[in-house]
Formats: sequence, structure tokens, C-alpha cells
Amino acid sequence: SVDIFVILCSVINLVVESYGNKNRSPGDTDTPYFAVDAACVCFFSVDIVLRCLVAPDMARFFKKPLNWFDFLAIMPFYLELSLGGFMRTGAMNNNIIMPFKILRIFRITRVLKLIRHSGRLILMIQVLLDCVYELAMLLVIWLMGVFIFGTIMFYIEHEQKDTKFESIMHSCWWSVVSMSTVGYGDMYPETALGKVVTSVLVFCSMVFLALPMTIIVSKFNKAFETLKKPRRKTPKEDK
Repeated sequence: SVDIFVILCSVINLVVESYGNKNRSPGDTDTPYFAVDAACVCFFSVDIVLRCLVAPDMARFFKKPLNWFDFLAIMPFYLELSLGGFMRTGAMNNNIIMPFKILRIFRITRVLKLIRHSGRLILMIQVLLDCVYELAMLLVIWLMGVFIFGTIMFYIEHEQKDTKFESIMHSCWWSVVSMSTVGYGDMYPETALGKVVTSVLVFCSMVFLALPMTIIVSKFNKAFETLKKPRRKTPKEDK
């Protein structure tokens, strides 16, 4: 649809703008990126205003998270435009405006507008909301493993020469990387005992982190199968 096309154009413009355009000041209107962004924001603004006007229940409309993401997607444009006007008049200097440039990161929320066009993405979000307990259990197991193995590794490795395990918090970073099976290589054990502990950590992380994920996947499969089943018509609908 047109909405998806405009979203993709906005995201592509955001990516292309990042090349060689890092020092663009807020409200800079003499670039083609601004023209494309302005056109996309105008489309998004008209879309959200019309949906707001035709909404049967205004309170329910503002309770939906996706509608708030729509507001966040257009807010940086208008804010940068107004701040740029103050800069051109000399009312504000660059040091004051610098923190507001961080608001540009909210432009990436335009990608989330694609969610409303995909029933399966909405289904996935609903399943994740139903799995709050399992996700909380996964987080607790992960935090416990990070702290326990980080502490163990600190006391094993901290006396080694030029060690990077300088504190328990440094060791916890190593534990985070190891439990996720990423292994950046910036920190690694040098002692034999440390390597044994690392092997145990990697094995435990694969086992314990996989258990809650199987529950989440099972719930998603059930919800997806329910979605695929045709809805039975009631006698009133047949009449």
C-alpha cells in the first residue's frame, strides 16, 4: 500500500542521510534529505490526524501503543524545525541544542509503523505479552548466571598479569558475552581453571536459556494455529 511505500522511503532516506551528513544542524532545509523527510512527515501527520478524527472512541485511540509510536515518529521533525528557527535567529546556541539532537533517534520508530500492516507481527507481540512470566524467568536465570560466573571468574583470573578481569563488573561483562555464545574475544581466561569454568558456563547457558524459549515457541505455535483456523459462523451471521 501507499503507507508501506512511504514508510520504506522514510527509512531509506534516514539511512542515506547518515552518509557524510553527520554535522547537519536542526532545521537545515537546504538538503534533499529534508525535502524527502518533510514529504513523508506530512503524509504521516495527515494519516494520524484523520485516524484520530474518525476514531469512535478517542480515549481508546490514545491508549493504543502503536498510535503513540506514530506520534514519536513525527515529533523529531517538528521539534528540529522549530529549534532550527531559534538557531537562525540566534536565540539558542549549539551547546544548548546539542542534547535535543538525540531526539533524532526517535525517527527510527517509523519502522514500527509496519507492525499495523502485518497480522503475524501483531500476533507475535501478543504472544510475547502473554509470556511475561516466562520472559521474567529467563531474565532472572540470565542475571543469576552472569553474576555467579562473573564473580567466580574474577577470583580465578584477577591475580594474573595484565588481566582484564579487573573487577566483578568487568567479569560480568565477560559472562554476558559468554552466556550469549557471542564471544567477542576482548576478555578471555588465561588459567586452566578459568577455561574449565568458561566451558561449564557455555554449556549451562545453552541448556537453561533454551528452556523458557521452548515455552514461548510453543505458545506462539498454538496462537498461530488458532489464527489459521477459519472462524465458525454463528446462526445470526448465517441469517
